Amino acid sequence: MGTTTYPYQPDTVTSPGYTLKEILEIKGMTQAELAERMERPQKTISEIINAKTQITSETAVQLENVLGVPAEFWLNRESRYQEYLAKQREVKTLQNQVSILDDLPMRDLRKRDFISSTRDKITQVKDALKFYGVNNLKQINKIYFGNYQYQFRKSDSYSPKKEHLAAWIREGQIRADKIETAPYDPSKFREALNEIRHLSIEEPSVFEPKIDELCRNAGVAFVLVPQYQKCRTSGLARWLRTDKALIQLSLRYKTDDHFWFSFFHEAAHILKHSKKTTFLDDYKGSKQVDEVEKEANDFAADLLIPPEEFEELTKIYNLHKDDVIAFANSLAISPGIVVGQLQHKGIIKYSWMNDLKTTFEWTADV
Repeated sequence: MGTTTYPYQPDTVTSPGYTLKEILEIKGMTQAELAERMERPQKTISEIINAKTQITSETAVQLENVLGVPAEFWLNRESRYQEYLAKQREVKTLQNQVSILDDLPMRDLRKRDFISSTRDKITQVKDALKFYGVNNLKQINKIYFGNYQYQFRKSDSYSPKKEHLAAWIREGQIRADKIETAPYDPSKFREALNEIRHLSIEEPSVFEPKIDELCRNAGVAFVLVPQYQKCRTSGLARWLRTDKALIQLSLRYKTDDHFWFSFFHEAAHILKHSKKTTFLDDYKGSKQVDEVEKEANDFAADLLIPPEEFEELTKIYNLHKDDVIAFANSLAISPGIVVGQLQHKGIIKYSWMNDLKTTFEWTADV
């Protein structure tokens, strides 16, 4: 059987001054004598022994000359001692952040393997720091909301919990960082959108990788990130750098009409709006839509269904499912998209024709 070894990690590390005091006692040398031999103030020697002053490279060389103990020894002792102090300070800092864990989406973070299943709170805090990319969990709101300009379109009756929303934003960034894209090209992106429009008739296993490829080639990362427990957000559009954009969707509503409208709505933000703004959207329940969001809405609706074509559809008396299916086939798009637009514009009730919509479900590898 093989032998497993573990590094020795003492609970307490003494200062190099403690060792210096022992060596002086062994040699029968006073602090005053050592100071004189080193040509240093006696106060400096006292402060080193009492761990109030660190041993510098110069001091280590002088100790080697006087005591015969290598300078490397003193520097290593000082380094280990300072590391020990830093870890002690870190433990206190981490302990002060344990209560913040209650505000984080811990269940979702564990499920997605961002936080380990350990019950040790200090480890959980360290995992959370790594995930959010901060040095203190108190920074989350400042980093994710204080340092960015956001354009919110959300439900009038619901406000997401910021730590949960920050987690969703952060996961999208982590996924996007792994995606290599060509430099952003608006012409290529427009061409990609026209091609993507016809993918709505395909299964997710076909259209998702195709969207990814077309967007990457145009300088846009596309990611699907499930929503977090208290973060009811449909989509996000933002710039990761000047030549790389991100479209992030949550599949919150799961039906194909919402998915495709969300995608093209976010694409409009990339094509038409400020690179300095992060656009966060929820497509249900909002009664107030500003000009920026209206422009994105119109872009998505018109790209999916040309206005003149849609107008002809609305002229059909006593509109039937067969009419919707035939119309969708003529445009090579999903019937669910047509139903969604008819409902949104008040042509039919929201309870009608929902069986023409396709429902998406998350798979384990998303």
